[in-house]
Amino acid sequence: MLFHKLSPLQRHFNRYLTVGGFPELALSKDELLAQRIMRDDVVDKVLKRDIPVLYNIRSIVDLERIFLYLCYHSSNIISMDAISKELEGVSRPTVEKIVSEAENAGNALVITKREDDFGPLMACPIVYRIPAYAFMYLLGNSEKTGN
Repeated sequence: MLFHKLSPLQRHFNRYLTVGGFPELALSKDELLAQRIMRDDVVDKVLKRDIPVLYNIRSIVDLERIFLYLCYHSSNIISMDAISKELEGVSRPTVEKIVSEAENAGNALVITKREDDFGPLMACPIVYRIPAYAFMYLLGNSEKTGN
């Protein structure tokens, strides 16, 4: 009964989540403007300015490439070696540092050990990621990454 009463709001709630929980963007009917604001005002400032300063990350390009990789592979089993190989030129220590800092900042949840009824399952971590603004960023930059 309650779900039927709330169903007209579902579309608006989904839009709100899509734009990262920013009410002013949820009210915007211009999708390109919302993407640009998210990219310019949120992602670029945080990803390219604040995070490198806070966590002493030297390569903004590596940070952005790893960020995009984690967005596209969220909730998958990851291997630091595989990320490093796929993102040619990014060393394993750099990948480990950035993933670790993302976890420390609360931007990623890394699960390294899992168990079932029969004991430990795997040693490879799973990364759960990223806030809604990250996906808006991806939508606005898919031509840049070739996806």
